[in-house]
Amino acid sequence: FDNPEIDYLFSIITMLTQELSVTYDRIETLELLLEKKGYINREEIENWVPNNSEEITRTKRREDFISRIFDVIHKEAKSSKK
Repeated sequence: FDNPEIDYLFSIITMLTQELSVTYDRIETLELLLEKKGYINREEIENWVPNNSEEITRTKRREDFISRIFDVIHKEAKSSKK
């Protein structure tokens, strides 16, 4: 890209996409192994609903993750304006 800020954002998106892809692969592997050994039924995973405490924990983890990503972007934007 001609714009370095766009190039930087594209790099972040690419990195996150790669990490997410690896995460999906690892989760699928765990599910398959656990199902083959009779520990879980994958349908249970699809139908599972977290309780209030679990949902609060997940929401906090998700918000913290998003905050860390955007903090990096905001810091980079500030330093590029100087």
